[in-house]
Amino acid sequence: MEYNKIDKNKLESEFHDIESKSLWPKIFQQIREESLKKEYSSEEAKKGDNKFLNRYRDVNPYDHSRVILSKPGFSYINASFITVSM
Repeated sequence: MEYNKIDKNKLESEFHDIESKSLWPKIFQQIREESLKKEYSSEEAKKGDNKFLNRYRDVNPYDHSRVILSKPGFSYINASFITVSM
């Protein structure tokens, strides 16, 4: 499985910039628009038992990169892996 590699300092700087300018609504809209362009499946997120676990109706993790919980009988969380270089 390949993960997105992100520099920790760049991540913190970008977070503070977005936070200070109150840009979160714009960022989430961009994420939504970009996710609609991809042809990856997100079937796990759409399953009846998992739908209520999604914070947003229109931003779902892709099946190939989602975090799979190891709790017996409960493996879904709306999250994807990233790697932060330190």
